[in-house]
Amino acid sequence: MQFSLAMVHLVSSRLRPTFLLAVWFATFLSSLGDAYALKLWRRGYTENVREERNQVSRELIWLPRPAETAVIRDRIFNESLSREFRERYQQRFGQTEGEQVFLAPNRFSYYNDVYGMKGTPQELLDERRKFGEFIIRRLTEWHVENYAKNDPTVRPVWEAKEKISNLKVEVASFRLDARYSIAGNALDINMINPWATSKITLLMDPNRMGPGPINETLISVIKAVTPRYTVEGIVRLTDGVASLIQYHPLGRSWSGSLTTSAAYKDGGTSARQTLWLAGVSRTF
Repeated sequence: MQFSLAMVHLVSSRLRPTFLLAVWFATFLSSLGDAYALKLWRRGYTENVREERNQVSRELIWLPRPAETAVIRDRIFNESLSREFRERYQQRFGQTEGEQVFLAPNRFSYYNDVYGMKGTPQELLDERRKFGEFIIRRLTEWHVENYAKNDPTVRPVWEAKEKISNLKVEVASFRLDARYSIAGNALDINMINPWATSKITLLMDPNRMGPGPINETLISVIKAVTPRYTVEGIVRLTDGVASLIQYHPLGRSWSGSLTTSAAYKDGGTSARQTLWLAGVSRTF
């Protein structure tokens, strides 16, 4: 640094003051950089690299897992509601994924009942819109009931509603559970026995408040033959269609189904036909 200042002093008499000031400032900065590099070298920054081979460096530091908090989705939906919504959807749009795809109109099919389709695309959109309205009504009903159940001031009202909506009858190893859904205007009767899972569903007009004429009666029997093979039989009394569905898992998150359905009487609400549908589904 002293040598650089001496050089600037020798030529100071022949150069302009502004130029001399710029040269001196640049030289000063360069000297500072050299001094800082020399200081780092003396601190051992690059003096010895052999010891770095034995040093354990951790570039990724794992932070502790945050405490699990309730998601708002879990507050709105729960396992019971999700299962109910899935069952109602299957009752209206098809029991299996293959049946739902086959019955839904698309741009490659004719939109009439002669080919087994469920009306026009607009009618299908109206059905799905009504199903969305049912979900909103059912969520409102469930959360109001949950509030009434936990509030001592209105709990007697909830208990009276439960006595009207639910019915339980138990005889020996058989039990009969009946539950009426106000939002869906449907009555579910579960027949619990040691051999199979049986259920009778009375579907009424979902747009009407209170019980009314029965639009459809579903009878369902499910039997797990083996841990990997399940058979389900469904009969639609009003429509006059009987179905036999076989379920079999195909691996992790994959499952297969074989659906056989046939009409056993004339004059039903759907097309009179015999179907064989094979489907493969994956759970995400």
